[in-house]
Formats: sequence, structure tokens, C-alpha cells
Amino acid sequence: MRLPYRSTPLLIALQLAGIGCVQSAANLTFMFITSFAAPGSSPDIGLMYDSVKDSQCQYDKSLDAFFQGIMQSAPVKLAVIGCGCSVATEPVAAISHNWNISQISYFSASTALSNRSRYKRYFRTNPSFVIEPPAFLSMIKHFGWQRIGFLTQNENVYMTAVTSFQDTLKKANFVSENQLFETTSDNPAKSANDFFMVSKDYRVFFLNSYSGPARKIICEAFRKNFTYPKYVWIMRDSFVDNWWTAAVDKGDVNCTDQELEMFLDKAISFRGYPLPENYTSITDAGITAQKFQDEYEYRALQMNYEVSDAGGRAYDAVWILAGALNRTMAMVKSGNINGTGCENITGSLVPLDQFQYSNEKMGCIIQYNIQITNFTGVSGHIQFDMNGTRIQNLIILKQYTRQAHGNMSRNLFAYLDAKSGYNFNFLQGVGDEDIYADGIPSDGAAINNTVTYSIPMIVVFYSCSAGGEVFALVCLVFSVAFRNKRVVRLSSPALNYIIVVGSMCMYASLFAHLAPTTIKYGIWTSCLLSLCLFTIGYALCFGALLAKMWRVYYIFHNPTTKKLLTQDWHMVLLTMIITGIGVCLLALATATTALNQFVVKVDHLENPKEKAPRDITQK
Repeated sequence: MRLPYRSTPLLIALQLAGIGCVQSAANLTFMFITSFAAPGSSPDIGLMYDSVKDSQCQYDKSLDAFFQGIMQSAPVKLAVIGCGCSVATEPVAAISHNWNISQISYFSASTALSNRSRYKRYFRTNPSFVIEPPAFLSMIKHFGWQRIGFLTQNENVYMTAVTSFQDTLKKANFVSENQLFETTSDNPAKSANDFFMVSKDYRVFFLNSYSGPARKIICEAFRKNFTYPKYVWIMRDSFVDNWWTAAVDKGDVNCTDQELEMFLDKAISFRGYPLPENYTSITDAGITAQKFQDEYEYRALQMNYEVSDAGGRAYDAVWILAGALNRTMAMVKSGNINGTGCENITGSLVPLDQFQYSNEKMGCIIQYNIQITNFTGVSGHIQFDMNGTRIQNLIILKQYTRQAHGNMSRNLFAYLDAKSGYNFNFLQGVGDEDIYADGIPSDGAAINNTVTYSIPMIVVFYSCSAGGEVFALVCLVFSVAFRNKRVVRLSSPALNYIIVVGSMCMYASLFAHLAPTTIKYGIWTSCLLSLCLFTIGYALCFGALLAKMWRVYYIFHNPTTKKLLTQDWHMVLLTMIITGIGVCLLALATATTALNQFVVKVDHLENPKEKAPRDITQK
């Protein structure tokens, strides 16, 4: 598309993935650039694009398109816009600097592309995956999930991302497992089936792939009944609208569109997402975000293209390049390139229409002018970090919702902001009950921890405890039968009874502690009963002994008639006070910590509608 009122065209190359989705946005950009020239731009210089190539989201196709369709064809290009998919962008971005041209991608998010030493002249108007792991951790903390299963496509962009996710979860002591799958026709479904077989305890899955393989994965999951409310699925919000339908994806799956819509209901999409702050304000591109979206959707419909959320970022990418070229022309005209870092680079300052691939100085100046971008576009405000990645702090959460009439929608319900420490924030008027009306699903199957003891050990301890109980009972009978005997009476029978009862309680605590049970709350009950019996028994025994010791001390240190006032009921009262203190401490400890100390509540429920407490218990 040539600008009609400018005589000398400056050429750039468009290397797109899914040409239809963003070419209409590129066309729209050039139309608006035609009618909205940047201040100070030359009327003799125009901008047009040439060599529109489809990288097909493939490594080799991308390189073929770059060499044969772009670099080996005349005339000379100033820059490359693209590619779309990270797997296609990485090989081109790694070599394009050898021709001293800059490259701006509108969709690639791989963390690997932030390596400036490898991708020397690469920029992107799409945020990187790098901000996603801490935001993902904050999200699953909010929902109470600690076990995550990853299904990851065997592509560098996704493998790098999942490694970062798993490292973040591991540092937080969360559990995760990852299953890689190839992109061959039947491998995604087979890998998913294998993962489901060996990871039966997982209930929350993160699908980390492109939309084509994702469609095969969710079909297999639907066939295995891995659906809400028993299971939760999280996926990237980078897929086009209706990506699960046969009309968009031609790959063979054994599921109808309606079945996949049933599966996707309540699934969560997750992504670092650039958004305009105001849809009705005029941007630096001379158009409001709303007007762009309306015009873009209209043109896409006319050209029979799918509408992509990458359209706005592709539009902004062309505007950023146009602004950088405009600043470059001004520098060339003035001859002043101080502060650019290009002063000592080989090459010469020449007009842009005389640019050659060997001119390293001009390539450096163009790169510098892209780097200093401070631009408000239709996708929001854009600045680049030192690695050429768009600075972005916002993570957006959406939920797939199946409407009553059968249509699917993705509704924004929450966001996380890196500036505030990735705090989880619902939109106003939205809460957990709006996202999961039946309760937040569990992150794993119910688990019963079984505590076992050696039978010989139990026999030994039971025997000793039973022997102790019998001996204590004999002592109790003896004390009662001979309570009127002078020797027994002098030993304070009332205190003897207390000591015997306390001993019997302590012996009984061993039976409670080792009692076998599979009843709900059984282990918790046995632990608490054991603790109570032992505490009360110990307080009774040693409280009574302490009372006796105190009376002996009192008699020998008070050689007066007052010693006759020391009666048995005084000792019993002192023992009861000591025991009462122990019981109060025990009640306080039980009320505040015993539930957490001796039982782990069950929130791994098979069905979120269950409101029963956990039956995961342990001593």
C-alpha cells in the first residue's frame, strides 16, 4: 500500500502468523498514517509494506519466508514487522540484526526473546511471559489450590514458560507435575490420556500450548469426563474467538463444537494483557481505541478474516516504527546523533531511502529511536525495557461462560497488578460465588493418611498399660477396704484415691492414643482424648503428691498447734486447684490450636458442593 501524496516509499516487510488476523490491522495503520502525518515528517517520504509472508507458526517456514521472500527480493527493507508465534519469531529475531534491520513483533511472548545479547534488534508490543508466574501463584493462592498439573506443548516458548512456573511454585512449596506433548496429529490426545492415567490426584490443570493442540487436549479431557465441577482448566487467553470450533481449527477431533463448549464452561483464561486506559480518548495515533476496534472488525469481516486481539498491537507496532523512522530522518537531516550510542559505529548517515543492509550506523540509529518509544496506542501505553520487551504490569483473568442460548463468552472477572505485588483483585461487583456458584473446586482428590503401628509394639504397650490399670485398681480397693486402719488413715486416703484415679487416667491415655480407627474424626478424637486423659491424670497424681509434700513441709516448719488445722480437705482443694489450672490450659490449647495441630481439614473434596470437613487426618 503506497501513500499517494509522497513520492519516495520506505519499505518494511510484514512477516505474519495467520496473515488474515492482523493484515487488516496493518492495512488500517497505513491508511491512518496517510491521513495523520507525524509533525515534522517529510512530504517527499512515504511508508509502505512489501513482501507479506506467512510464517505459519513454524520454525523452518519462518526462516524460508525471511530469506527467500524478504531478504533476497528487492528492494531493500528497513524493518520487519512480525512474526506472530514465538516459535517462528525466535529464529528470525536471532539473525535479522545481521542485515542491520530492526524487528517488531506484535504477538510473541516467549521469555527467551528478552535475551538482548541474542536478539539484538528485536522489539515487541506484546508483553513477555516473565510476569505471569508470580501472578499465577497469587491467583491459585486466592482459590486455595496447591496442586497443579501442566500440559505443555513441546515448543521452546512453552517449555521455557512452564519451567519458570514450576520453579515459582516449588519455592512456595506447591506441588506441580508437567506432561510434554508433541504437535503431531494424535500425540496431544495420547499424551493427555497418559497424564490423566498417572496423575489421578490432580484436579487443576494448566493447558500451555497453541490453540490447535489445545483443541485435541480438551476433547480428550471431555471424553474422560475431566470436566467442571470436579476439574478446573486454566489456559492462555491468546487464542482467537471461537478457537475450539471446526470453522476456525480444521484439525480432526472426536468432539463436536457443542461438546467442547460444554467442556470449556467455567474454564479460566490467564494472560499478561495490555489494555487502553480509555477507549474514547484520542491516542498518539490520532484515533480512539474504540474507533480502531470498530473499523478493524468491520474490515476483517469484509475480508473474511478472524478478528484477533493482536490487531491493536500490530497497529501500534507499525505506528511505533513510523515514529522511529520519522525521528531517524530528523537526526539524519540535522546530523546530530549524540547520545544515541551510535556515534562510533561504522557506516554513514544517509537518507532512509538510501539505506543498505551493510550500514550498521543507520541500523543502530533506527534501533535507538524504537528503543526510546513513549507512545500511547490503541492497545495502551507502550514503552520498552532494555531488552526490547513492552513494559507491562497487568495480568487479566477471564472465564469461559456458556450462555443459556448456547453461545460462549470470555468474561473479564479479575486482574493482578505487578505494581501492587500481584494482589488478586476482583472487578467491582464480582466475587468467588459469581465465578464458582457451587463453591471453589478442590485442587486434588481426597487423601486419607493412615497411621500404622507395629503389632508387637502395641501388644507390649497394651500389656503394660493393662497391668498398670489392674495394679491401680488393686491399690484403690485396698485403700477403700482399709481406710479406717491407722497406717492407711495417716497416709490421707482421700489423696490416695486421687493418685490412683490419676494413674488410671494416664494408663488409659495409651489405649486412646493407639486405638485403631477408620471412622471420620476418629483419629482426631483419639488424639484429643489421649491428650486430655494424660493431662488430667498427671495433674491429679502429681497435684496430690505435691499437696502431701506441702503438708509435710508445713508441719515441720510450724511446730505449733496451728498444724492441727491442716486437714485432708485442704489437700484435696489444693489438688483440685492444680488440676483445674491444667484443665483450663488444656481447653485453651484445644480451642485455639488443637484442630490445626492434630488434624488437617479436608478441602480436597471430590465435589465442591460437599460442605463436609476434611477427612485427611494425621497424628
